[in-house]
Amino acid sequence: MISIGSSEVAVILGMDPFKDICELWKEKKTGVKQEVDNIYVNRGKILESSVIRMLRKEHDLEISVNDYKFYYPENLSFVAIPDAIANICGIQYLVEIKVTSRADLLEKYNLQVQWQMLCSRIHNAIIVVFNGLFEPLQLHYRRFNKDYANMVIEKVNEFIDSLKYDTCPYEVIKNTEEVPVLQDKDLEKLIEEYTNIRDEINVLEDKKSKLYKLIESNVKQSSIIGNYKVSIVNRKSDDYLKVSPEFKELLNRYNVPVEIKKGYDTSFLRISKISD
Repeated sequence: MISIGSSEVAVILGMDPFKDICELWKEKKTGVKQEVDNIYVNRGKILESSVIRMLRKEHDLEISVNDYKFYYPENLSFVAIPDAIANICGIQYLVEIKVTSRADLLEKYNLQVQWQMLCSRIHNAIIVVFNGLFEPLQLHYRRFNKDYANMVIEKVNEFIDSLKYDTCPYEVIKNTEEVPVLQDKDLEKLIEEYTNIRDEINVLEDKKSKLYKLIESNVKQSSIIGNYKVSIVNRKSDDYLKVSPEFKELLNRYNVPVEIKKGYDTSFLRISKISD
């Protein structure tokens, strides 16, 4: 039986920049799926469990990894496997974790969680975006949109119906515009210098992160070390509500009791050179 998951729905609606609908049609027609194995996919899989731990520690979120496959009862071809399930004030949330710095993909992620909410009948979701080791997690709250889901169902059913044909009925417009070749040695040198600096910065950022961790593991209290002062800065967050302002307003409207979560402690190093 043909199955359509949330990532494939994004392809069908043209929101996936990495695969077009004809490629997906061929996979479903032949039953041979081309596995994606690259650094981005692999890092995403590896970091998912770390992001879940961050959500527990930094946001005090009651969350567990999901390994259950949900089926839409009206069409068992529709399936979804969310990354995790969270509980906020007694309300279940699907959690979809994305490791990316591309803000332009948020609409694709919204489509994916709408599909997951359709299949699971859990009508709240959180898109969690991890875009850097020292960047705060971005949490985007979503509610199930029935009209949007009906539009998606219609497009997916059209795609499944198209599999009866011998050739792909979809036309994918490829960019056939010729790219001009510029013979500009000065510009080429600028580009080369830029890419070299960019690569050096990446190497230095990695080295900086490793050195910070080594210093952090050896400094247990604020100290003066040679010509440097290393201070441990402790910070305690205020008590706060772990839901979006929009969802808080919705809870208040229906008189749902809200639990205020306690703040948490965090610390970091501040390193400065002592003036001569």
